[in-house]
Amino acid sequence: MSGTAEISVWDASTRAVLVQAVTVSLPAEIGRVGADAQGRITDAHHRHVTFGQGLGTMSRQHMTITPETDGSAIVRDESSNGVARIVPGQPPMPMGRTRHEHMPAGAMRQFETVGLIIEVALPRISRVISPGDGLKAVYESSSGKDKPLDIATACVAVMDEGNGVQMEQIQAAGVREAMARLGDRASRCLAVLGPDGAGHSTVLPGRDDAILCSRRALPGGEPHPLKDLDTVEAGPLRIRITAPKREKFLVCVNPACGQMNEHDPGGNCRYCGTRLGDAITRIQPGTGA
Repeated sequence: MSGTAEISVWDASTRAVLVQAVTVSLPAEIGRVGADAQGRITDAHHRHVTFGQGLGTMSRQHMTITPETDGSAIVRDESSNGVARIVPGQPPMPMGRTRHEHMPAGAMRQFETVGLIIEVALPRISRVISPGDGLKAVYESSSGKDKPLDIATACVAVMDEGNGVQMEQIQAAGVREAMARLGDRASRCLAVLGPDGAGHSTVLPGRDDAILCSRRALPGGEPHPLKDLDTVEAGPLRIRITAPKREKFLVCVNPACGQMNEHDPGGNCRYCGTRLGDAITRIQPGTGA
């Protein structure tokens, strides 16, 4: 069996990024290596990514990620000091006696262990959609209804006005040009969403950690490609991204999560694991669903 996973690592106390979203072939192993007690991620082809130092409490074989035939994976705690799963709005939950976590295809999980936060994201199995091509965006207005945003042919700047967040449409060929057109006001810009000049929709954060995209803080100054079922969060504002032909999706009812999922009421949220039976069905405006 084979597959891939995207792994990120942070320092739990400082939130410093130690590994920025590296894609590895499965099965993969996370552990300690070398005299400097660095962390390592080793993939199925024995390629290594090292991070940090002085991680003496990390076991040589700390965690493993093993793929399943249906696109899911098993994350197993192989450590001496334990691994806890991070659930939004709750204290970290130790893996318990089974010492493993089953992740369905498309799921993302965060784990806390020996002063680190380790995020594991599995690719979704769904219809093939080119990243960004023709993507739609909606935001929840003050009336509670979803309203569309044009990010295919225009750019939308999300501005921090001190007493709230406001959106401003900017005519520009791409997000970098739109940011430049803001001039001195760019210092108040949390992000610009729009085309990248090559037919794809992107988000350009104004500064580090200004926004979240699908619960992940993005570095400032670099465009990030958007994809189906992404949620962009800027302060209280949530902008939801969908594929052109998607009619409906589910929004997780966990207030600390609120992320988008496939319309599968019998499943669990791919981010926090909350059951989707009580999730909110949202209809994409203009699809006629």
